[in-house]
Amino acid sequence: MRRKKEVKDYDRDKKQYISYSAFPETLTPHSSAIGIYIEVRAPFVLVSNKASWVYFIKLDEKSDSYTCDHVIQSNFAKAGQIYLLNAEPGRYAVVASCQKQTPIAQPSHTYTTFFPKELIKLTEVTVVPEEISFMGKYIVKHYVGLKNADDAQLHYARLITPNVKSGMLSRAFSGKTICRGTLLKENRDKQAEIKFLNKALKHLKGTNWVDSIQKQLRLL
Repeated sequence: MRRKKEVKDYDRDKKQYISYSAFPETLTPHSSAIGIYIEVRAPFVLVSNKASWVYFIKLDEKSDSYTCDHVIQSNFAKAGQIYLLNAEPGRYAVVASCQKQTPIAQPSHTYTTFFPKELIKLTEVTVVPEEISFMGKYIVKHYVGLKNADDAQLHYARLITPNVKSGMLSRAFSGKTICRGTLLKENRDKQAEIKFLNKALKHLKGTNWVDSIQKQLRLL
């Protein structure tokens, strides 16, 4: 597997550099993956920001619980499409998204948005070999801090950002902000999946993921 490295892409709309990780190649001819598209929007703002990475959980096949003590960070992202390449078969969901802003000549700042249980459940997929399992397209509104957060949001905030405080001074000095997310819009229909996979073909062009994606598109 190709090791991850930091790559910077210039976002002309935001006039800043966005970082993402270079993709891992398939481990076997039967490798599988997960894909999701996420935008995050602040209250009273019409413009959304694309997520830089997300945190997945692998669910117990014998349990309906969405509380896990281990998360898996996505390993490739581009233009708001987030991937977990070489995911092992099984049930997965997303519990949080992160947006990293790196304005020119300024320190970077990371916003971590934690999902409520109902949104976590909406993202669930079952990963099977030789496919990119599409979790859907989501627009999530986020509020700074964890006031009114549910049990799932509080649990994953403690797990993922144990030392991050929500106060203004803490945010300024740490460069990290934790947020409570709520669902604005979601789409998991066939057309959304086709659009996602066609973009994935461009994102993963020249790799051995392309054959699997083309095969999957022919079946839709």
